Amino acid sequence: MTARVNTERQGGSVYYSIHGTLEEVTEAVNAELRRWPVPGYGTWFNWPPNSKTSYDGKSIVTYLAATKKEDGTWIGRGHRSTSCD
Repeated sequence: MTARVNTERQGGSVYYSIHGTLEEVTEAVNAELRRWPVPGYGTWFNWPPNSKTSYDGKSIVTYLAATKKEDGTWIGRGHRSTSCD
């Protein structure tokens, strides 16, 4: 199985919701970070869980925090800007 990556475009932003096991979500987040580098696209993810990874590198954006589901899988969330697309 591979992670399911859902995106939602809102204005100049794309919001990510990535569903899968810890390993699958980690792999999908890393793939998106390679595809949309931080400097050019403002890409960030609240991943791994309980990390301080976010848009400012200091605090977690609560409504985009990683979530562990009852079945043991995860939802990783993030964002990127479309201004450089």
